[in-house]
Amino acid sequence: MCLLVPTKKGISVKEWQRIEVVEKDAPAATFEPIELSSLAYQICKTLVSMRPDHVLIERQRHRTGGASAILEWTIRVNTFEAMIHAILHTLIQESKWSGRIESVHPKRISDYWIHNRAEKSTSHELKLQKIGIVTEMIRKRSSNILFEGCAQETVEVFVGRPKGKRDDIADSFLQGITWIRWQQAKLRVKARLKKGEQVSANELSALLK
Repeated sequence: MCLLVPTKKGISVKEWQRIEVVEKDAPAATFEPIELSSLAYQICKTLVSMRPDHVLIERQRHRTGGASAILEWTIRVNTFEAMIHAILHTLIQESKWSGRIESVHPKRISDYWIHNRAEKSTSHELKLQKIGIVTEMIRKRSSNILFEGCAQETVEVFVGRPKGKRDDIADSFLQGITWIRWQQAKLRVKARLKKGEQVSANELSALLK
């Protein structure tokens, strides 16, 4: 989970951490709909309590590695994703949250940051590349990205003594940063079009990656 707030100076990272929804050795009963729905509700309560304007949810894949079979774990993750969407949508309809839900496709994020990547890159290789991108961004201490509060602890996971599962944390950070950049770029394009200025095909293409 990563909470980003755009500011005049750049982007402030308010929260950034990995939430373990289900333990690896959790009993099968944990994945029954009645149990999953309770977990999904608790996650949504946590998200909404932070008063975000938008919640980005990564679009989960339906198959693993192009396999013809759909693994049981994939079904569980997809079910949980659908529950998150349904609960947040319900909160919007009942006027208990005034934000918006956005579905983010991982491939679009990877294509934005990793240019000319090999088509046969494995999932593991992509994970390592994205972890490397985030680590480099932190080490450069970009002046327009400010890490606050508990987000500082997660920074140490990348530049201190790397530990734990970092790919999910890196993904949440890159997805948020990328989405904000897309929105800012769209606003710039709209402003130029409003002034009657020309926008090149390359600029529009960059927004549609």
